[in-house]
Amino acid sequence: MKTVALITLFLLMPASSQVLAGTLESEITAVGISADSCDLSGNCIHYITFVNADGNGSYIGLEGVGVKGAVALKVPKSSYGSIVHQLQRINFFKLRDSYVSKEDGCVEMWTDQGVATFYAIRNGKVKKVDVYWGCRIPGATKNLMELADLLLEATGTNKLIENTKQ
Repeated sequence: MKTVALITLFLLMPASSQVLAGTLESEITAVGISADSCDLSGNCIHYITFVNADGNGSYIGLEGVGVKGAVALKVPKSSYGSIVHQLQRINFFKLRDSYVSKEDGCVEMWTDQGVATFYAIRNGKVKKVDVYWGCRIPGATKNLMELADLLLEATGTNKLIENTKQ
């Protein structure tokens, strides 16, 4: 259900009319992440964040985050460009749809790790990649962690999810 909600939010936000046709940025019109994780003491966080090529986006803090609810985001074009560059660098659109089990190629499985789902829309088609952070795949795990870190930093989500109460 959260997948449908996130994709609907992506599609409702207009793509930039200022982005030049034929450029990489116009092909990838939206990028997002939904994440859930719990620490060993049972404190859990859940949030969704996404951004469109025009820099407009949204954050929704659902549980255990510093800011709950919806927040409008404005991301500089250079930051969006960095996200797109990272997607290209890791060949995001060629990744498996799932990295959650040994069947997905995990060479090691760690327990008690969080999950994330990455979304990107290119040429009107949604690519979704589910990740269990305990699934260790040489190269892929590191690349996806870097993508998550970049998305959180570029959108300011890292500051919104900080929970100073814990």
